[in-house]
Amino acid sequence: MTPATQLAILVQDMQLNKHRKTQQTAPQMEKTIAAFEARRKFGQLIEEAYYRRDSFIVERSGRPMAALIPIDDYLRWKRYAKDKLFEIIGQNYEKNKNVPNEVLEQDISLALDMLRKENLVAKE
Repeated sequence: MTPATQLAILVQDMQLNKHRKTQQTAPQMEKTIAAFEARRKFGQLIEEAYYRRDSFIVERSGRPMAALIPIDDYLRWKRYAKDKLFEIIGQNYEKNKNVPNEVLEQDISLALDMLRKENLVAKE
């Protein structure tokens, strides 16, 4: 990630946090909660996620099924994933810019076939 990207993320985080009514001083907590209880206390949980920056792992029959996290964490992770994707695309472009299109298309087709066999990509 470039310094400019890091600065942009920092500025966006500051803008996200300026609307908070309280400032977080303690580190956020991660809690586990049963799905039934989460349903009963949903309003309370989203307030704790927003104001106290707590995160919740929602379980059903002891199995983790979902996570409830503060919105700014979600947005930060989403931006990071997008930035990382474009970084990888750029690296692959640089590695393959002199490779003929036919060779690239054949490699992509083979990779997709392998992923389809493992059911990791939808079939056409």
